[in-house]
Amino acid sequence: MTEILKSFEFEFDKYISGATSQLDAISAASSGDQMRMLRGIENDITEAEKILKQMDIQVAALDKSVKSRYVDKYKELKKNLDSLRKDHLKKQNEVAMTSGKESLFAGANQEARDGQQISKASRIVEQNNKLVAAKRVAFETEDISIGIQRELNRNTEVLTRAIGRTKEADQEIGKSNKLLNQIGRRMMMNKLTLYSVLAVVCLVFVLIFYLKFK
Repeated sequence: MTEILKSFEFEFDKYISGATSQLDAISAASSGDQMRMLRGIENDITEAEKILKQMDIQVAALDKSVKSRYVDKYKELKKNLDSLRKDHLKKQNEVAMTSGKESLFAGANQEARDGQQISKASRIVEQNNKLVAAKRVAFETEDISIGIQRELNRNTEVLTRAIGRTKEADQEIGKSNKLLNQIGRRMMMNKLTLYSVLAVVCLVFVLIFYLKFK
């Protein structure tokens, strides 16, 4: 299972690195390229989130001896993802506002059009914020689902240990029954031996009396 977690971590780092590189280079890109790069970053963040969810499920099922180490690693990766998500949202707002300003100052005789561009940019920012809020709700719902699955895994471990203890108890009971049977057989043999000795003693006494009074 640890190998699976390592592969998840590798894939996660790949998406985070790619998104970070695009985010750093977006300021120097043209307006059209900026929107394309923002969509690419969003896709990378979504894939990284999916991997992190799978990691959370795998970590929950780990043995306690190694679990704490991977829990700390999971928290670190989640912190990096949250930071990248905030930077992405900030850059989205900056690009939208810059696009609106460029349209605003494109011509001195286009005030009406400029107002429409600013309004459009504001709507884009508002829509982005709503989309982020909707995603947050979706992820919170998924977190609840993962929490339930984690609890089921935990209960499964408890049940498995209980079954193991029951099997051990059955084995001990079986050993005790065998021991009691052996003791019973020995007691029966001892009784037979005692009865045999008494019979021989009685036979000897009878023989002595017979020979004495003959």
